[in-house]
This record gives sequence, structure tokens and C-alpha cells, in this order.
Amino acid sequence: MKESPSSYKSFMIGISPGSRVVFYDSLIRHAQKAYAEYLEKNETMDQLEDIVNRL
Repeated sequence: MKESPSSYKSFMIGISPGSRVVFYDSLIRHAQKAYAEYLEKNETMDQLEDIVNRL
């Protein structure tokens, strides 16, 4: 269904200045990337912790 220009304008008026619109697929993609980076760094820290514990 195609939105009318007045409907779009009404929608945009309801958004606070300085806000940003994030589409769901973009939000999920960024969350997955951030979580993958977290897991990678966590694995590195676990390996470092194992080394330190052996000392």
C-alpha cells in the first residue's frame, strides 16, 4: 500500500527533532555485528585469563 504525501508529512511531524529513524533490518544487522564483536573479544579475554591463571 502506498502512503499519501499528507500521511507521510503527518508521520514526520510526530518525530522529535534530532531523532533518527532506524529500519528493523538495519537495527538487527548492527546488533548482530556488535554481538559478534563482543563474542570475539570475550573469547580473547577468556584465553588471556587462562594464561594469567596458569602463572
